[in-house]
Amino acid sequence: SRRFRRLAGRLADDDADALLSALERQDVAAGEVVITQGSPFDALLLVWDGELNVSIETGDGEREIGHVGPGAFLGEASLLDPGPASATVTADQGCLLLRLDRPAFDGLCAERPALACLLLEELSRVLASRVRAAGDRLEDLLADGVTGNGLVGVAGRLHQDGA
Repeated sequence: SRRFRRLAGRLADDDADALLSALERQDVAAGEVVITQGSPFDALLLVWDGELNVSIETGDGEREIGHVGPGAFLGEASLLDPGPASATVTADQGCLLLRLDRPAFDGLCAERPALACLLLEELSRVLASRVRAAGDRLEDLLADGVTGNGLVGVAGRLHQDGA
């Protein structure tokens, strides 16, 4: 598919069929919350069609941190390490998502380890890109002299965690 070209280009036909069988179609209406920050989440979402807003709750209220569209992955960290979602994701318009929940992913790992490995490689690439972008944003904030309560501590924790 053009939307997930990198991943799709590496899949054999039978692996592509297995992945498609493991995915659940999720139609989302405009304004619908798909992921709620702080709520348990353990799935990967592939955005097939539509646009979604990503936001976080801060001490000053909700803050938009980005938009995603066709070809984007959401929830990759939660698939690998289930727990509370780090952001709220809301459909800006009607969307079609493909959902891979943890049990379906575990099934792929057991039945199709080569496919699971390709998927993990792609998710690792996405996560690494997001960590780098977050580090760049943090560096920019620190360079601009933003040293509000907690920001310096967050920078220190990121550094300690190897980010």
